[in-house]
Amino acid sequence: MKIHSVLISNYKGINLSINLSDGINVITGENGSGKSNILEAMRFALGEDISFKSNAVTNKRNFAIIKVILANKSLLLDKYSILKKLYRSGNVKTFFSDDLPENIDCLLLDYDSHCFMNQEKLQEFINELKEKSKDTQIIIVSQSKEIIDLADCVFKTQRVRDGYTVTTQNKAVA
Repeated sequence: MKIHSVLISNYKGINLSINLSDGINVITGENGSGKSNILEAMRFALGEDISFKSNAVTNKRNFAIIKVILANKSLLLDKYSILKKLYRSGNVKTFFSDDLPENIDCLLLDYDSHCFMNQEKLQEFINELKEKSKDTQIIIVSQSKEIIDLADCVFKTQRVRDGYTVTTQNKAVA
């Protein structure tokens, strides 16, 4: 199973719905544009705990929603949904569409501008990602042009007055 789509509403100013490709997906944008928050929301939906839950809810609503749909791409009818409702109080409600799948073939990676590698190490890293993406879906936060160039799908984040926008650019979602 891989992540088919993500819906985030009212989480740290993010309101988006995106469909991901099976291969390498890169979320890019300037510093402070919300890209790491998107990855954090996905990790949270998949079971990782986050600190400062009460600070994650923005706007006037009392809750944020994060929904991840997992799918077996070879069997499009084989889908699984995880929905987390995070309240301003820090309480969380989790809803599942079915039993949790045994494995999720997805790597979530925050390779932001704070990571520094010389060109040789970066090329090794990129080659490893290409090899791994044959079996595993990869979702990366990065501003590195070299990593963006190898992506199957690129999502660009941008800070706007009341939150963030996310647009798909360069390559179509498979």
